[in-house]
Amino acid sequence: MKWVIYLLLLANISFFAWHYQAVGRDERRMQAEQQNRLDGAVRLVMLKEVKTEPEVGTKSRLPQCRSLGPFDKRIQAEKVENLLQEQGVPVSLRVSNEARRKAYWVYLQPAASRDAAKKMAQKLKKEHRIKDIFIVGTGDIKNGISLGVFSKFELAYRRQAEIRKLGFDAQLKDVKLPAKEYWLEWPPQSSVGLSAAQMEAVRKINDAASIVETDCQS
Repeated sequence: MKWVIYLLLLANISFFAWHYQAVGRDERRMQAEQQNRLDGAVRLVMLKEVKTEPEVGTKSRLPQCRSLGPFDKRIQAEKVENLLQEQGVPVSLRVSNEARRKAYWVYLQPAASRDAAKKMAQKLKKEHRIKDIFIVGTGDIKNGISLGVFSKFELAYRRQAEIRKLGFDAQLKDVKLPAKEYWLEWPPQSSVGLSAAQMEAVRKINDAASIVETDCQS
């Protein structure tokens, strides 16, 4: 009878050992499968991030445009334009009003009303024979009287002194006025440049001219 009990006990121990090993194998297999799925997910996320992350230094840039100038006088710009076009350089003339020039404004402070400003203007014209004046219609000096805008300070100062001698408190103010500039431009796709000889010929016409590169505007 004892050997039967021992046999059953041994069978149970063998069964439990086999079952424990099988469960262990299943758990290890499941852990390995979970780790493989996790590794795959991580690789997919990393791959997605790499694809969507912008590369350094690959930012799109506008095409570069070249201009030659500036020329203060249109006749100079046209002369250079004709010279270069005859030599196969595809430039074209552009007029810019973005530049500003310094000037000097002589004026009288605003009167109490437009009627008062008119009376003062008539007095200047008829009694003192002052020409080239007008009543300012807008801005901070509305109903003031403009006595002229001058490109040179000496001329403006002389005008101010002349009006003050007549008993009027003339003021002098620095102002910025639009100034036309002339440029010669290449088309955006053009790769034609200027040789040293061509640049020398340009500077004989305008020694301040140079080539400027800017982003092309659509």
